[in-house]
Amino acid sequence: MLINILFLSKPIFDMFYKYPILDAVLVLFLIYYLITNSKKVKLTKANILLLLLFFLLTRSLLMQFNLGTFTTYIKIASALMMFIAAQLNEYPHKTLRIIALSYLIPLSVNSLLGLTGNGYIYWGDILTFSGTYYYKTDLAIAIVLGVIFFRYYLFNSDSRNLKKIAFLFIFLIAPYLIITANSRMFIIVYGITLI
Repeated sequence: MLINILFLSKPIFDMFYKYPILDAVLVLFLIYYLITNSKKVKLTKANILLLLLFFLLTRSLLMQFNLGTFTTYIKIASALMMFIAAQLNEYPHKTLRIIALSYLIPLSVNSLLGLTGNGYIYWGDILTFSGTYYYKTDLAIAIVLGVIFFRYYLFNSDSRNLKKIAFLFIFLIAPYLIITANSRMFIIVYGITLI
């Protein structure tokens, strides 16, 4: 139950970058979850690589510790911990559904902002859309992850309404948001994801 709440919260918390306390709370719950399930953690190559990455990330934080670096550290640490927590999940299909649905919230909010002309900032000389995210790349990452999870779960659903929502998002809203975010790299990533 706790792991599903954490997976549901992550995409929503990422949207509220102004409130790093949300990511800090998420990390505390992840630490609790990982400690209580530590016997199930396996030392795989991916986990060893993650531990090395976590070590380098922590070393980098300690070399230049301030509120900005700590906020970034917490955000990245929560993503790494989510990867390990996902391996302990006994019901991955249910969790995949929850993750797919959790992306509906930030992506719906940002779609409405984009369509109503809100959430645009000047990035250099170009007006770009970042929505509720600070960086346009954070928005683009959320969009691509939404496409991946919608494609996996919603698009293959038996519900015609969910299929329509997934189709609308994957083929109309997602490319529109990525183009307005002026995130050229993620246009390529989006294309590869579709292929």
